[in-house]
Amino acid sequence: MFEYPLFLIIPLIYIFCRLKCPLRNDKIIFPNAFVLKNRKFINIWEFLSILFLSIALASPVKTKIITNIQKKGYDIVIDLDTSGSMAQFNKINIAKNVIRAFIKKRKNDRVGLVIFGNIAYIASPLTPDKKALNEILKRIYPGIAGEKTAIYDALFLSNNLFKHSHAKNKIIILVTDGMDNASITPIDVTIKKLKKEKIRVYTVGIGNEIDPVTLRLIANKTGGKFFDVFSKDELKQVYETINRLEKSKISSKTIINKIYYFKYPLFLGILFLLITVYKRQLKWKF
Repeated sequence: MFEYPLFLIIPLIYIFCRLKCPLRNDKIIFPNAFVLKNRKFINIWEFLSILFLSIALASPVKTKIITNIQKKGYDIVIDLDTSGSMAQFNKINIAKNVIRAFIKKRKNDRVGLVIFGNIAYIASPLTPDKKALNEILKRIYPGIAGEKTAIYDALFLSNNLFKHSHAKNKIIILVTDGMDNASITPIDVTIKKLKKEKIRVYTVGIGNEIDPVTLRLIANKTGGKFFDVFSKDELKQVYETINRLEKSKISSKTIINKIYYFKYPLFLGILFLLITVYKRQLKWKF
């Protein structure tokens, strides 16, 4: 492609002028001068000179567009209640299916998983590998960590997953169908730690056995939100809401790299111009 293609019409103007512009009749005749009897329509060297100089002026250029996509993802830890009560009404499988759908949408984020019952433990550290996370979810069942509910311990433990995180946005999504009855860590210590590390907590309570006051307190103190759900559709809606609230930022920067090739036609144009001048000097040589 050419940066200034308008200059490419110069050779056409040259041809037009050679056809339509008559030579002046007034001449000075030198008796011994060389006279060209059969004047050519176009001087080929002159034309080539004009052609390549016009191409050089048009500035042939190769453009390469480089798009640098910058992804600003989140670090998200899901705290999943696996106490015995999660077996009722198939709550554990419903929760796992909704979580799978959620993490599938978080393409630019790292997701970790903490499960809790009598104790809390890390099922998966923060990872971008969603496939591995899905495999881990398959192996989780009610009672795997005990029958009770250690919510505060799970939150405190989740905080450790962010220890080496450089993400600007750190999120915990806590899903439970009960109230805390097994934690060693006091709630005020847990909240203080979460606030200090600027971790936002979304608390999701399933059913009537939850402690809405405490779950709302945790969410409010950390800048998150409390959701109270009673059905599969409501739980799906909660995750869609969180997905919208915590949308990953993707920005792109476009770099245009140009390589100019005008020097090649410029060289040829000058070369043919010198040949033209040289040949004219030969013609007028006495």
